Amino acid sequence: MSESARNIVLEPDFQHLKEIGIDRSSTYVFVLSSCWENGNNWMLIYNEATGDLCGCLNLSQPDDNLPDIKAPSNMVISSIDDRIYLASSVRSNNKEDDLAAKVYCLSFQKEQRNGGGYILHIVPDRVITIEWPAPDQNILGSFAGLLEPERYVSVITSMAEAPDGRLCVVGFTAPRFKEEPWYTAPRFFTRPMLAIIEPDAGTSDIYTLSDVDLPLSVVWR
Repeated sequence: MSESARNIVLEPDFQHLKEIGIDRSSTYVFVLSSCWENGNNWMLIYNEATGDLCGCLNLSQPDDNLPDIKAPSNMVISSIDDRIYLASSVRSNNKEDDLAAKVYCLSFQKEQRNGGGYILHIVPDRVITIEWPAPDQNILGSFAGLLEPERYVSVITSMAEAPDGRLCVVGFTAPRFKEEPWYTAPRFFTRPMLAIIEPDAGTSDIYTLSDVDLPLSVVWR
């Protein structure tokens, strides 16, 4: 088999598991998968009891006016409501969006099917924009010649739901570097962040994590 043939990934991709979650009624299992370019935009939905595939939702070419979510990197299935929270790993090229991290909230509704079973409808709920603060400018002075002036990247690395329905979101902001190589740094140049989103809110409370330079995961205990 040629190298190019081995790199072929079918769409939807049923082989490369990335995220998995189950709804509060233990009826459906939701799966995000990832190909080698992190470009797989499908959500797969299975019946938990039978393992049957119930649906394939293309998040980059959505129906029902769902938002365009490319390369989803995080997923939380609510244990309190019929909701799905997603974050995209693709960032906008618009300067005004540099520090805006978005959480996409979708709702799913079960419709009784004649003869038994359900039809699952996924509909848009809201888009929550988290306005992260810029990285520490005192640190960025050490990299002045290597940075794109006043350009930043905001990244969501993990999300978790608290027992009361609040969504905890961690991530960081960082400067955008030019293409020239750089090799040394006096310390991390990211600003680590935590956001708390109330169950029905479109805004968040934001906190700086002073002792965690690069938060990668969050779990509510």
